[in-house]
Amino acid sequence: MQRFVVLVALVIGLCGCITTGSPTGGGAVPVEKLRAESKSIVVVHTSLHDRPYLNRCSMITAELSQRDQSGQHVVVRTVTLQGALDFQKVPSRIELPAGEYGIVRVSCVRERGGANYNARIAKRGSIIDGSGAVYEQPIAAFTVAPGEVVDIGSLSFASRPRPAPTPTALPRIGSSPGAFAGVVSPIPDLWLKNLAEADPRLYEARIARPMKAAGI
Repeated sequence: MQRFVVLVALVIGLCGCITTGSPTGGGAVPVEKLRAESKSIVVVHTSLHDRPYLNRCSMITAELSQRDQSGQHVVVRTVTLQGALDFQKVPSRIELPAGEYGIVRVSCVRERGGANYNARIAKRGSIIDGSGAVYEQPIAAFTVAPGEVVDIGSLSFASRPRPAPTPTALPRIGSSPGAFAGVVSPIPDLWLKNLAEADPRLYEARIARPMKAAGI
């Protein structure tokens, strides 16, 4: 148990200041301020949010990437999609600088039975915290413009059969070929209803622009 508490504290430290909850505090969406600062608000849900209570993730985090000059994806920030005290079924709301992003890792932190979904790694990073890793392509990608509140949908992870290995094929370090595929669908109605009740002004301001899943 003590080890789990230390792990959660470490994850919180790595996630920085970007957490769940409404960036507007439930008030009016500051569109002009967001535009002036070239920022946006993203509304997102994942299948990990739907885990039953007894199997609930204590924390859900995601690593976001942007393309480098070679076209590969480099992690630019880690966001907390669900915190230890987030029990309401409300989609995650995150304030981000405007731009194009990829989701390259989604993690469910639990004392037992956690889960990690990783995009295929082109270059490994730090052995301690994974920083500096480079990915071939994201699990899913999305774009946000200054001043927008964008509903990018729900991301789930569909398992699929692994391809049979060939005698001459060398394993790719850090990859899980054929292990899963990202699937994008609308945020479930119940979660949107709860968002409308919890944060009505943000709900009304949102526009739907689903993220695009990529093959893993």
